[in-house]
Amino acid sequence: MTRQQLKYIALILLIIMAIAAGAAKVLKMPQEIAFFHDTIGMSVNAVVALGAAQLLAGLLLLFAKTRLPGALIMDLTLLLSAVVLFMAGKLVMAVVTLAVAMIAGLLVVDEIRQKSR
Repeated sequence: MTRQQLKYIALILLIIMAIAAGAAKVLKMPQEIAFFHDTIGMSVNAVVALGAAQLLAGLLLLFAKTRLPGALIMDLTLLLSAVVLFMAGKLVMAVVTLAVAMIAGLLVVDEIRQKSR
């Protein structure tokens, strides 16, 4: 498998994750609202805004011209989620979330390199 193929597989997975995570928050899924509220006292509107940012990231990742801002937004929302997971004591999920954030970070680096060529 080539580097380009791996990049597109990672990109597709990031898009799916961003849209799924964002939709759960925007639709005010009770477990999402309760988790963020109980862990860091986030209001319902703040959780919905986080979800909207994740949805936006997923949509921006779809297109080459907007992939860099999409990856940056995705990375920021993943890092926030990882912090909340650590605070809640969900260490395995926090580490998995950080791993996904690293993949999004690698996508950011790759996009910056491509734009500088």
